[in-house]
Amino acid sequence: AAILAGVGSRAKAGNASALDASIVGSTEVVSKIIDTAIGLIKVDQLNEGSNLRFQFLKNKARIFVNSYVLKNEATLLAHCESAAKWVPHPLIEKLKSWAKETGLWNCFLSHDLVQQARKKLEEGGLSLKDEWEWCKLLGPGLSNREYMDIAEIMGRCPFASEIFNCSAPDTGNMEVLIRFGTTKHTMEWLLPLLRGEIRSCFAMTEPAVASSDATNICAPIERKGNTVTVSGHKWWITGAMHPSCEICLFLGRERDANGKGNRKHDSHTIVLIPIKTPGVKVVRPLDVMGFEDPPFGHAEMTFDNVTVSSEAIIHRPGKGFEIAQSRLGPGRLHHCSRALGIAERALEIAVRRALERRVFGSNIAKQGGFLHRLAEVRLDLDQARLLVHNAASMLDQSEQEGRGSGQRYVRMALAQAKFKVPSSCLDCVDFAMQVHGATGMSSRLTILPHLWSALRTLRIADGPDDVHLSTIYKIEMKRQSKL
Repeated sequence: AAILAGVGSRAKAGNASALDASIVGSTEVVSKIIDTAIGLIKVDQLNEGSNLRFQFLKNKARIFVNSYVLKNEATLLAHCESAAKWVPHPLIEKLKSWAKETGLWNCFLSHDLVQQARKKLEEGGLSLKDEWEWCKLLGPGLSNREYMDIAEIMGRCPFASEIFNCSAPDTGNMEVLIRFGTTKHTMEWLLPLLRGEIRSCFAMTEPAVASSDATNICAPIERKGNTVTVSGHKWWITGAMHPSCEICLFLGRERDANGKGNRKHDSHTIVLIPIKTPGVKVVRPLDVMGFEDPPFGHAEMTFDNVTVSSEAIIHRPGKGFEIAQSRLGPGRLHHCSRALGIAERALEIAVRRALERRVFGSNIAKQGGFLHRLAEVRLDLDQARLLVHNAASMLDQSEQEGRGSGQRYVRMALAQAKFKVPSSCLDCVDFAMQVHGATGMSSRLTILPHLWSALRTLRIADGPDDVHLSTIYKIEMKRQSKL
């Protein structure tokens, strides 16, 4: 690659060594050779924790998404509109098997989580032949800050995260099982989730209460002897429609002997409910702006006196609120980075359109209005990305100190990113749709409506904008009051 790059440079300087020197030494040819070389190198051949290793993984993600995922996007989107939409396309499993060989499978797991997961799996009796096999199962153990770059690359295509086993809600559920699950939970549910053999869901939101305030969750949980019985009506349960969804993490409220809830933040419990348990019913899929997002979907569910063993309780009774909050911190940043990937792709689509279309005597790309908006969007996205990277770095530091995402300064940074990023990225996609005119309104003509829907949802999912603003002003007022 270096030799061909030199050939290309000499050709540009007018000293071509052959008639086709400018072609064989072009950026396109040199880049393809470099990408091929990257594809041949295994992750375990590079020193763990080195910047070279991270840059290598980052390029592997870029190559895989561009070469395999985006090229098959039209086929997968068409399947989502077909009569067989609730059955995963066979291409997904094929791509997943390839993704495992990149070393990026489960790459959302931080180094700390990888160590915890391996310890629990080995205690459960799992033995793998070498470090490469462990890497293929648990990922490379990136920092939160490093994963932000990978997640942004995955965000460019709606299907990429699933293909790398890095899609919500499975990521948060796996993190919960690693941090709080028993050995039985680990071997029965975590291991097949890590392998991508099953899927999961998290049943929290309830139609009867404002669930953005998690303390409102009131689906009852009753413990009797060695059993736990749950009931309730839940909705917007992402992943529950998937045919491979086998386990549900159910968040409900404990009842005392008088049938009343306990203290505000100590009354919730999370229970593992196998989807096929009697009394569990998936009522229907709910659409998001007309999109049902198959085969995962967003389900409405009912739980009618569902009884399981008390061993299904995660961590301890009354710790559900604490557990739910712990899974939200990193997950919010994952969403934010994927949103940036969506926005960057939308911006590229907008510029291509502007270079091709003529209005009032010149290309859109030469119109002052377009250029000014382009500059504003570029500034906004780069500012938003800095907030994400700052929050991820703070989270890394806090985790190294053994404090997680509960630190006040970490909560502030997470809230800032979660508020700013979705709105900035949504504005970028809206700009791209405007550049496309009527074409931008049709999901059959462009990917933009899909991207817009995902980003608009993100201003509500994992906490609406106003909740994050309240976190910011509460922390700021407390800080100011001490000055």
